[in-house]
Amino acid sequence: MGVRPGDESYPQDAAAGTPLPLDYFASHEPERRRARAVTLWSVVLLAGWGPYLCGIVNTMAIAVSYSPPVIASHLSGAILFMGLGVVASIASLVRFVQMRHLTGSCAAGTILLLQLSVAACIGLGR
Repeated sequence: MGVRPGDESYPQDAAAGTPLPLDYFASHEPERRRARAVTLWSVVLLAGWGPYLCGIVNTMAIAVSYSPPVIASHLSGAILFMGLGVVASIASLVRFVQMRHLTGSCAAGTILLLQLSVAACIGLGR
């Protein structure tokens, strides 16, 4: 025994022959744009670790090398790559603060402080 058009459990729209309504969403709704922006700047914040870690690897090459030409070539690379990572963190922090996204702001601020403290320790150790 199945469900018949006169039963309570039978959908009224199906009984009338009209299709069920579909749920649509607006792609430019403010909350969707905000969610996409948060995702984008989170990716920028995480991607900033790539060049920053390359800068640390260059710094490690400086630490084990006693050759002035090797030190000179790796020093500029270390500064450049670590600087790119810090710039990505600063950009993410600024955007999260502008969006008033507390979690993103705290994460970007923490990562920026970590990166700057490591860079300061490396600079003071020279």
